[in-house]
Amino acid sequence: MRLTELSSRRLRATALAALGLGMAATWALACTRPWWLWDHYPAADLRPVLASAKELAAYGAVVPVLFALYAAAAWLAGRGASRWLDAVALAMPLLFVALLLPTLPATSSDVHHYVMEGRVLWVHGGNPLVDTPAEYPQDPYLHYVPPWHQGVPAPYGPAWALLTGPPSLLPQGRPEAVLLGYKALASLFLLGTGGVLWAALGPMGPEARRRGLVLFAWNPLLVISAAVDGHNDTAMMFFAVVAVAASLRERWSVAFPALIVAALVKYVAVLLAPLLLAYAWLRGAPGRRREAVLAAVLAVVLGIGLLAPFWEGMDTFRALRIDQRSWFANSLAEVALLGLAKVLPLEQSMQAARALAASAFLAPYLLLLLRPGMQGEGLVWSCYQSMFLYLTVGSTLFYPWYVAWVLPFAALLGGSRWAAPALLLSFTACFVALVERMVFHLGFLRGDTGMQALVTVAVALGPPLMAWVWLAWREWGRRPWTMAPPVGVATRLMEARSGH
Repeated sequence: MRLTELSSRRLRATALAALGLGMAATWALACTRPWWLWDHYPAADLRPVLASAKELAAYGAVVPVLFALYAAAAWLAGRGASRWLDAVALAMPLLFVALLLPTLPATSSDVHHYVMEGRVLWVHGGNPLVDTPAEYPQDPYLHYVPPWHQGVPAPYGPAWALLTGPPSLLPQGRPEAVLLGYKALASLFLLGTGGVLWAALGPMGPEARRRGLVLFAWNPLLVISAAVDGHNDTAMMFFAVVAVAASLRERWSVAFPALIVAALVKYVAVLLAPLLLAYAWLRGAPGRRREAVLAAVLAVVLGIGLLAPFWEGMDTFRALRIDQRSWFANSLAEVALLGLAKVLPLEQSMQAARALAASAFLAPYLLLLLRPGMQGEGLVWSCYQSMFLYLTVGSTLFYPWYVAWVLPFAALLGGSRWAAPALLLSFTACFVALVERMVFHLGFLRGDTGMQALVTVAVALGPPLMAWVWLAWREWGRRPWTMAPPVGVATRLMEARSGH
């Protein structure tokens, strides 16, 4: 019996390794070789790597293959206890990152803007939250920044500016080394978040822990967002997940400072603050409440300390006010704007579209915050719902890498069916770049950006939202105001919370 069990464990580990190696081979053939960094970089003019019909067709074919292997791996990872399975689950993300780091950013050019933001602070001594790259015309790295980004300051917080120090101080004559440093920074935060999830899920058992890690760290969209495109969303979510994991154990001296840092990487993390504060107040005994209040005050002091060196009045946030039309993209709010603009002036249309999006998000968000279940074990579930609903209905912007905001919470939910909409979103969001490049490079939809927005929303947001509505109907029927987590989720989160 023991030999049979041992053989079965080894077989599962071998199968999981085969799935991981299949993903690695797919990455290597479809991305690493055709997007090899030194075939394109350094150069005065960077040729897009997803511009031709052949490249876009290959990308569209590879994404389903990667997600099929990923889905099979996530299913297998949650079956049985084995050190070999653990080793495979932990090792494969390292292999994926190693394969994809030496590539040219493919689906986004944001990392080139990050590089200039870092240089504004660490090389020129400026303020990247206020200064634009164009104000440093003699900087040799400026020509890597797309023209539409050169006149815009950093829309991120001071914590991100400080985190850019290590890659910004790499040898200045080696732009490829600096670029790799930024991609490595994003990848380290991806792997670090996987480590936090591994620790947080430990009390739920080896199967849940391994499945959660695979759901997050093997996710093809997250891997490409970090290792290929170098997005800083992984940094924000590392600190946000630390905050939520610490909150489950009522370690407020860790939770609130971590959340402040997350919000000062990207401001959107502030959405989690009311949920954590409500959880701290409703769950804690009087002594623990005082501890939570003190930790929150110290966190605010930390935030002020991080912001103070960059503070220039409201100009500190002027990136959020520049070119307001550009803050509508790939979202339901953009679709509403396009419709409203047919009957209203543009400024009024933008205000109305923002109001509609805010209302659609705030109604369920307030229910999550105020519902009686908030005093139970639904913190992770509430964080998941708030981020998912903000992404799909509340935000005026949607880009594929934003899915990093919700996937860690989906991983913490593990086997709950509520994780399905976010996982589906990670798949459908991969096709945003495909639609965009087809319109821009191939004349798809005759270059009609209005139709592009409709197609993008239908492809990327439609299926996950339909899945969410179907689950909501099954759980709450005609009483959506309850918004309580399923009993199974509450039970698992209680087990995690009790694992001090």
